[in-house]
Amino acid sequence: MKTIEEKQQEIISEFNLFDDWMQKYENSKGKGKDLPLINQNLKLEILMIDGCQSRVWLSSDLVNGLMY
Repeated sequence: MKTIEEKQQEIISEFNLFDDWMQKYENSKGKGKDLPLINQNLKLEILMIDGCQSRVWLSSDLVNGLMY
């Protein structure tokens, strides 16, 4: 597992590989399809991402400085 800082830097570095927002969007969309479905109990307003075309929720756990 990775720390939040390591995961954040990995995401930033990957996004910097793309020249335009459409490429970044397509990459993000592809990554989202690889994730497991979120538990229905976590579909809360506070976890919903504003501004997405689809309804998107993000949730993670932080255990001993590692993000799951």
